Amino acid sequence: MLSGIKQLAGQTVWYGLSNIGGRFLSYLTTPIITYLVGTRAGQAEMGTYTILYGYIALLNIVFTYGFETAYFRFSNKEGISQRSLFQTAFTSHIISTCCFVFLISLFRVSIGDFVGVEGHYSYIEWCLSIIAFDTFCVIPWQSSEKRPGPKICLCQSGRHCGLCLSDYLFSGLFAGCGS
Repeated sequence: MLSGIKQLAGQTVWYGLSNIGGRFLSYLTTPIITYLVGTRAGQAEMGTYTILYGYIALLNIVFTYGFETAYFRFSNKEGISQRSLFQTAFTSHIISTCCFVFLISLFRVSIGDFVGVEGHYSYIEWCLSIIAFDTFCVIPWQSSEKRPGPKICLCQSGRHCGLCLSDYLFSGLFAGCGS
């Protein structure tokens, strides 16, 4: 029993480090990104993107409706067909996600005006695409028998933050080349 608790604590530390570390690195890059944007209008637009990311986080909860936790719970019960469970859960996510995307797309202009992206309604469509693809990945991720180890998750978070930072730096260096 003690070895099980030790293993759980070790995995919790690594998964927590990858999750919190990635968010912390994103937090640290915000001043750099704001500096690279340069103008007041660019900084205001950066605020709009931040609001959109906040809505993406909230809508992820709505789109997945906690189904991944229920799937994980039922997948560990005896006597349940894993194939049937996967098909039911994945089909449910596909149908509900398509319905949510369709409904929100119908009102993208009103939602865009409310959020503050007047004239840039494609931002709403991009956000919906991000949320939909993220939702489509939830059940396959939970169903994979061999999840990546916690150290792999930490490396993936670091790689993601490094790519984002290099993208911002690269675009910031070449943003003024055309003027």
